Order: sequence, then structure tokens, then C-alpha cells
Amino acid sequence: MREALDNRTIIVTTGGTAGHIYPAINFKDEWKKRYPRSHVLFVGSYYGVERTMFAKHQLHYYLLKTKGFVGKKINEKILSIISLLDSLRIATRIIGKYMPVAIVGAGGYASASICIAGALRGIPILLMEQNYTLGLANKLLMPFAKGVALGLPNEEYLKNKKFRYTGNPIRKEFIEWDWKYEPYSDGRFNILVFGGSQGSHNINNFMVDSLTILRSKKDIIYIMHQTGLRDYLNNKDYYKNEGILSDVQPYFEDIYNNYKKANLVICRAGASTITEIIASKRPAILIPLMVAGEGHQFENAKFMEKNKLAWVLDERKLRVRSFVHAILHAMNHPEELIQMSSNMAKFAKPNAAIEIADWLEDIIENKYGFSREITEENNG
Repeated sequence: MREALDNRTIIVTTGGTAGHIYPAINFKDEWKKRYPRSHVLFVGSYYGVERTMFAKHQLHYYLLKTKGFVGKKINEKILSIISLLDSLRIATRIIGKYMPVAIVGAGGYASASICIAGALRGIPILLMEQNYTLGLANKLLMPFAKGVALGLPNEEYLKNKKFRYTGNPIRKEFIEWDWKYEPYSDGRFNILVFGGSQGSHNINNFMVDSLTILRSKKDIIYIMHQTGLRDYLNNKDYYKNEGILSDVQPYFEDIYNNYKKANLVICRAGASTITEIIASKRPAILIPLMVAGEGHQFENAKFMEKNKLAWVLDERKLRVRSFVHAILHAMNHPEELIQMSSNMAKFAKPNAAIEIADWLEDIIENKYGFSREITEENNG
């Protein structure tokens, strides 16, 4: 296996959101661990967050000028189709230059063109779906794929043999730590609040507006709040004025350390966040972003609520008092927190990257075999 793949290229294509990109990078780390001399080429969109994230992680990458389709006006959709066709032409050149033995489509509109170009050359494709429901790109690409690795166990999808529940690849710090849970830490209730890497203005407002009421609990409450840059200074002043013990930062670089301290997490319901919550066994109050993609966060949150892994608040109906009530309910019912944490063991997938890499090896072996060396002609 190593002799056949160690000097070969695979393409990982992803983008649009960090929720697609981080699992792809975590998968890459596992693949390079197995095949340190292999070449992993990333392909994304010039217009997505991958433009900075790929560079930050020192990846070898190409950026195509593809644009999103969902939620756009009709003229923008037409431009998206035109950009897709142009990107197909460039994707075909990339395929021809690097002759990958396989393509991993890790979600996001950026993955469409390179996967289609690869499929036309007979290159095997494995898709990764981080959310509970398939995104538009993965729906379109599924007929071309050998399989779809699910980040969350959607029972309807699992009726189809093309789907497997592997979990989402997660950073090693979440895997290596021996996660234990207690509803209180040395008599103090620690809350981790964040709304994604950029912060959430609405969640920030709910949190700081609730501090006047939560002040009565200031002797036992500690809040770690990732605000994003926009609200940082303003939010920090709220905590200071109310005298509530806190750690307010624009961004927690090593957020797994905050999870270690947390007795409760308040956050959005993106795929990477859900994966971290389950891995760390931390009960949560989820406030899904209702306009994200095709409602993926809402479906993720419903899965968590259905399996008693989290409480869910509908942002459209949410008021400060109901927000505070949810926090106080959690504080006053430690038995529910313990049960939520216990329920997560059933869904934890610490070996997600390993399972996906194993599956990709099987797909490559079934395509090319290893009785002879893989040659460029195999990709024709």
C-alpha cells in the first residue's frame, strides 16, 4: 500500500465555511501520517474563507473562481453557473497536471467543478458530509461518488449502502484528552459562549443583556465569551460593569482548553461545533443560525435535541428572559446535564479521520489494484 501511494497525489476539495475546511484539514493530517511523501492538493474557491485558511495552514492549493448558488438572486445564480463552467475548464487542467489517484470532496460549492472534472476522467471520488443533511454540492455530486462519509448519523441516508457514519475528523487535542464531565467545577458553573470564529452579534447581545439578571449568581458563575472583533470591547465592558468573573476574548485560539473548563456551552449549531460538543461530552444550549446554507444548522440542532444531547432555542422567537431561563434551568438541573453528557458517548467518533482514510484506501485499491503499479493510464 505505501509503495503504491506514497508518491501519489490526492485532491481534497472544500470551502465556503470553516465547518467544511477544518474536517478536510484534519483528514489530510491522517493521510500524511500514513503516506508522508504523498502529495495532498487542496482546491477551493477564490471567494471563500479558504483563501486565507489554506494559506494559514501552509497547504498546497488552487483557488477557482466559483461562487455560491443557494440563496442568491436570479442574476447572481446565472453568474454562478457561468463561473462553474469556467472553473470546470481550469479543474480539468489541474486533473491533467497532477493525475490524482482519488478526490475527496469535503463539501461546499467549491468542490463541484473539481469533482465533476475528476469523474469525467474516471477518478474515484469520496464525499464528506459534515452536516446532518446533504448540502447542495454533495447532492449534485453523489451519483459520481463511490461513497459518502457522514459526520452525523442520518438514518434515512444510512439505508443506502453508499453512506457510512464515520463522524467528522476533529483536531487531535479533542481526541487525545480524556474527557470527563461534572455539572459544577469546584462549586463554580463555567459557561463557554461563542458564535463561530467570527462571533455572533445576536448571541453576544443576548449574553450581555442577560448579565443584569445573572448578577445574582456572580459568586458561582464564570463565563468564557468569544465575541469576535466587532463586539469585543463593548462586551468586555458589560462584564466589568456587572462584576461577573469572565474571560472575554475576540477569539479563543485553543478553544479545546475552554471546553475542558466548561460545564455548559452556548453556541451555534455548525457541523464542527457539534462535533466538538459530542467529543468533549459538554451539554449545550444551541441557537442555530436559521439562514445558513439550506438550514443545516437547524437540522443539526434538531438531531441534538432529539437525542437529548442539547437544548435548542429558536432565535426568531428568543427573548432575553427566555435565554436567561435556559441558563438557570441548566444550572438548577445538574442531573439533566449529567444525562446529556452520558448520552454523547453513543455518538462519539474519535477515529473519524482513520475511518475515512481506511475507506479511501479501499476505494483506491478497488479502482486500481495493487498487483501492479498505479500508472497515469489508470486515471484515463
